[in-house]
Amino acid sequence: MDIRSALLDSDLSAARDAIEALDAGWQVLEPSPASNANELKRIYRLREKGLRKFSSPHAKQLREASSELLQRLEGAGTVRSITMIGPAEYQFLLFIDAEASSVIGCIRTISKLDVDADRWESIWRG
Repeated sequence: MDIRSALLDSDLSAARDAIEALDAGWQVLEPSPASNANELKRIYRLREKGLRKFSSPHAKQLREASSELLQRLEGAGTVRSITMIGPAEYQFLLFIDAEASSVIGCIRTISKLDVDADRWESIWRG
């Protein structure tokens, strides 16, 4: 699967940034084992609900990307995730519909483990 082409075709809000990261040489890790789309829907509904209490730019983009994923999980059965890492405080988590070989989610995430406490607080305060 050509991830760059699949991202271009996806029309996801974070896809352009992920393509730029790919073009800059970010590392694409091995895909995760397959997950059931219904289980991912359950998880991301909870995450999306929890994000509603935050108004920072980071929370808003997470909410939008989670909403896009939830919409596209409706037609999926088996999903794999792929992480892209590079020289930034964030990484991209791509969700791939295993049957259709298409990108159905692209989420820019920041791990609390990768930033100091002040930065973590500012990410969520905005």
